[in-house]
Amino acid sequence: MRVSVIHFEYTKAFFGAEKLMYLYCQGLKALGHDVRLISLIYPFEKRVDREEQFRVETIPTCIPYFKNLYLLNTVNNLLTKHLLSRMFKKNETIIFTDAVYALPFLQDGHYAENVVVPVYWVGEHPWLGIFAKTVGWKRMKLILDKSKALTAISKAVMGRLLNIYGVPPCKVFLIPEVVDTKRYSPQKRSEILRNMLLNDNDEVAIMATPHSRHDSVLLPKIMRALKEKVKDPYKFILTGKMSSNELKSLINYAKRHDIYSNLIITGYISEKTLPTFYASCDVFLNVGFNRGMTVLEAMASGLPIVSLDSKVSPEWITHGTNGFIVGKRKDKIGTFEDRRDEIAEFLRILVEDSKLREKMSFQSRQIARTKFDYRIIAKKLEKVFFHVLS
Repeated sequence: MRVSVIHFEYTKAFFGAEKLMYLYCQGLKALGHDVRLISLIYPFEKRVDREEQFRVETIPTCIPYFKNLYLLNTVNNLLTKHLLSRMFKKNETIIFTDAVYALPFLQDGHYAENVVVPVYWVGEHPWLGIFAKTVGWKRMKLILDKSKALTAISKAVMGRLLNIYGVPPCKVFLIPEVVDTKRYSPQKRSEILRNMLLNDNDEVAIMATPHSRHDSVLLPKIMRALKEKVKDPYKFILTGKMSSNELKSLINYAKRHDIYSNLIITGYISEKTLPTFYASCDVFLNVGFNRGMTVLEAMASGLPIVSLDSKVSPEWITHGTNGFIVGKRKDKIGTFEDRRDEIAEFLRILVEDSKLREKMSFQSRQIARTKFDYRIIAKKLEKVFFHVLS
């Protein structure tokens, strides 16, 4: 089977959706399929060098140069359709691409029969959802109606597609986020890195990756609450990019409340180094929402997880088995700040109880390896494609 995966590529970094598409491609290639990854990139920019096991073709896209969404979609669709129309023959390939790039194919009956669209997130109200804002309500209806199949990234997304958007059950398939459990492994643990980060090897390293202003506001409050509860040595390792204002605010707060000595800010960690960072820490704190790949990478690295509750958190974390889930689904984002003491309490338990950390570490690794490894999920995706072709 020939599979063409079309996605937008950030050339200066490796983001979640892009990484997910790469892993899907690797899994399908391992199953013996002819996989072609078509990357839509910024014009005049070079791709980041990556080790790839499949054919990659790059096409320039207009995305960064148009602020008007309608103009962006119109120009981009014309360009994409012109460049891609020569690459496909009817009934010879599966076209696996997200909503924006699916439109040119769905509008042309020549290709529509073979289009499968991954859906990462949809809102609770069709006219307000992120999905609708990205492609427009009318185009969204076209995607839902004409695509041969939709893959939902979580049970929550699948439920909304079925119950709110009225998509027939025969068209929706659950294909979750995935992780490479060979790349992310407890065996990547580095004592050299731990010695660089920690004052004492007995210190517990709590890793967190803030992605938004909400994260950078909540994290220091959790750190302060934990400082009042724990006497055992520990360090917060904050990775990832933050704006200069968020970083300055976080550091000032930490110094003002005497928690700066428990804080290490690494900044952006390259993909090459990231598995070692995960494996060299002891606990992972997730204060964001729907960060599936980040959480799965931490789980594959053998870290217990303390996470805010979203509708997808229970799909990765079993409370009390491989981590703790804080908060209830009915809570709004703002109310989680009131739960910083509860988050700090779960962190305290893990900091002080090394045997529990070891037990949860094993369970995290097992869940990631048996349920979310990309090699396993690729077989499910393969079944979806065979269903479409049949």
